[in-house]
Parts: sequence; structure tokens; C-alpha cells
Amino acid sequence: MARYAVDHRRNVLIASWNTGSGDTAVDVADMPAGISSHDALNLARTLTQLSDACWRCYTHPASAAGSHEPNSEGERRQEERDAFTSVLTALTNPNLPTDGHMIQSYIRVEEAAHQVGRALHALNAAELTTRVTIDVGAELAAIEQAELGNLSERARQAVALTREDASPVQVAQASSLLHDNPFGPEALFTEIDPAAAAVAAAHWLDAAATITAEYARFPATQVVVEADNIEALPHEAPTLILERMADGATPRQAVMSLIRDALRVAEGEIPDITALQQRIAAAPSSCSTSGARTSASPAWTRSACGSRRWTPPVLPSTFWRIYLAAFVAAGCCTLKTRPSSTRPKTSTMRNGISAAQPRSSRKSGQKLPLIASASCSATGCHRARVPPRLQCNGGFRHSGIARG
Repeated sequence: MARYAVDHRRNVLIASWNTGSGDTAVDVADMPAGISSHDALNLARTLTQLSDACWRCYTHPASAAGSHEPNSEGERRQEERDAFTSVLTALTNPNLPTDGHMIQSYIRVEEAAHQVGRALHALNAAELTTRVTIDVGAELAAIEQAELGNLSERARQAVALTREDASPVQVAQASSLLHDNPFGPEALFTEIDPAAAAVAAAHWLDAAATITAEYARFPATQVVVEADNIEALPHEAPTLILERMADGATPRQAVMSLIRDALRVAEGEIPDITALQQRIAAAPSSCSTSGARTSASPAWTRSACGSRRWTPPVLPSTFWRIYLAAFVAAGCCTLKTRPSSTRPKTSTMRNGISAAQPRSSRKSGQKLPLIASASCSATGCHRARVPPRLQCNGGFRHSGIARG
């Protein structure tokens, strides 16, 4: 969402937003000379609230609601989205107090637009109203562009938002980026919606875990947990997603259900209180007498029993990186994901090229072998290439996974 502010030194109204790699700002309009600081800041505040309300239509689309019956959440979301057509009119013709009364809309987007209109009415500056209207129009166009899966220019601020649904266009783009660069290119931060990137990452996580499990000789659902034994990482959410996909869920179903529940919790709701009570009741019986987690327990049970170390929570905007942990469990040491050229500092490949060698120091034509890679077709994933034996600092090998 765009945040509006007043540059008092230049007396200019500005708008700024996140691009995934830093914030950018633009001048919206020159403020009239002689206006009070209170009125100027009030305009900036109401514009920020309007942007927040409008972008919520993007993060909480009607298509993601469970019901569209009258008075349902789906109907309310659709009313919010339909209010886009009346926003610009409300800026120039807002509801004003009449005889001590004022009409107030129950639709958040519409009422936020009227609040901006009243702030502009108080300033009584035609040029300012025109400039603000143009900028709000650009903000609405950016939201509509993001809904279509195009996160370029002003719509790029969507890369910093968590959405209840993932655009198929964005999922396909994210999957292609991860196929070409498993370590994650910069475009995943700056061009891809986080929810879409998480869905694509779950797809490749499942592929990597399946291949890794074949050589590591333990269940694919335990790959990320085993990686946590090498280096602490937020393994609970990726493991839960692997377990759900093992039970037949698609990557979209496994990821989006968690994101939607998290968004509801963020708004103070409990998605499924009955299931939560059952999990709490079942947790003590699933723990060992010492209270330690077991690798055979479901991810949520291990969390309830207590993790051996604290790990930060997984956010949709960073989940796509976690799938690299599957490679770690296969025998590689610590993998870094950003920048993409980073490699384990202590691992040595069989062909004699150190993983820490800079790209420029390698001989022409030499490449670092991949630990595992997978490609997808309409029928599913299959193994594409597995490297020769990999000797690692920790003593892990592809054959046997013996700890040194």
C-alpha cells in the first residue's frame, strides 16, 4: 500500500511504497501556501487509509471467501471491490454535514474516499484536488494491474503484501524462475507476489524432498526436519506442507490454507477452534515422557511438544527459500539463498572445485554439480539429474548418509 506524507521543507505531498528491494517515492502535489500543518497531515492520513482499504481488496479478494450468500464475507468483499468505481467521485463530491447530520457508508473503501474528499474540501484548493485525484486513480489502476498478475511499475508494491489467493500467472512465473535458478533470483523479491512464490516453492520443495528421500533413506516429509539438525531453520511450516501434500493436497491447497488461516489470526479470529482444541488435547499424549519432539510426529505435534531450538516464524514472503533445505539434508552443508552466487564455504565437490570459489576463478567449462534437481510435466515431477557422490565437511554422503 502507498503511504502519504508531507514534506514540510518543500511544502509538498508525497507518496511512497515498498518495491521489494527498498521504498520509492513520488511527489503528488504542491500544498497551498499558508495551510495549517494539521490540515496537511490530515490529508496525508486519509489518503493512506484509502490506499490501505483499496489494497485490502487485493489481499482479501472475494474469490477467496468461503461463501457468497447474502450478508456473507464474500458478498461484503465484492461490495468493497465494486466501490472502486465511486472513489474518484467521492474525492470531488464528498458527503458533507447537513443540518447536523452526515451520511456515512458502511463500505470501507467508499467511506475512506469520502474522508479524503472532506479533507480536500477543507483545504479548498482546486489544483491540489486535481493532483490528488490523478494520484488516487493511478493507485486504483495499480491494484487492478496487480489483480491481473502484472506487478510492474506502481503495482510492484504488491510484492510486500500477503494475499489470500495466488494468481496462476504469478505462480507460473515463480515456478519458471525457480526452475532456472533453484537458489532464487532477485526477481522473486521484486516481481512475484509472495503467496504465488510460496505455492511455486512448495511444488519444488516436494520435488526436492522426494528425490532427497530416495537417496537419504528417510521419509520425504522429514527432509526439512533433518536439515534443522544441521542448521536451525523455521522447519515447522515447510514440514506441515510436505505432510499435507503427502496426504494428497496440491501445492496451492497446502500453502493457501495456511496463509488464509494466518491472515484470519492476524485479524483476531480463530479459523477452526474445534480443531485447535483437539490438537491441544492430543499434544501431551503425542510427546515423549521427557517432552522432546520425535521425528515421526506430525509437525504441529512436534511444535506443541517443544522444539530443541527456537526458530523464527515462516512468512509467505520468505517461504520460497525454505525448499532449499531439502538439498541440505541430502548431504550438503549450509546453503545460503541470497545472493544466488553464495555457496557452502567448506564443501568440496568431487571434481575438485571448491563451492566457495568465485565464479571467475573456475576453469572455463567447469560447473558445480547440482545435489538434486527436478523438472515437472503435466503428469507430475520426475528426477532430472543427480550428481556423483558428494563429500561434505560434516561427513555426509549420498550413499548411506553416514555421520562423521
